[in-house]
Amino acid sequence: MQTLPSIDALAEYFGCQPRVEATHPELGALNYEVECDTEHERVTLSVLPVAEEVNVRVFTKTPSRFFLLGLEDVREIVVMSEEEEGEVDQKVEIRFHNTEVQTLSLRLRPVFMLIWGNQHDSPERHPPWER
Repeated sequence: MQTLPSIDALAEYFGCQPRVEATHPELGALNYEVECDTEHERVTLSVLPVAEEVNVRVFTKTPSRFFLLGLEDVREIVVMSEEEEGEVDQKVEIRFHNTEVQTLSLRLRPVFMLIWGNQHDSPERHPPWER
């Protein structure tokens, strides 16, 4: 699994220092975490690159809610930048090996937003009476 452009760039987007918990001389980081803590929410990505797993934890402060997504078969984590109307819009995309699983999109600023559809909708997934 790749982190593009790098773990440091991902940490910069989250506004933190990455916590690299284990490394290997040939494989690089075996486990790392980045976290963004704002007035309204705390968002954490825990990444196991060799296992191709990512845990996304979201804690909203008002009202208090906790969400945990355990993602497997992750191909890459990408920090995307787009310029629109003179403003730079950044988000993190988590992409999967399975092309049927849609990309998870995570935006932290100016407002937190997480968008993810688990599979493309196809007629074969519905019973005959719904087609």
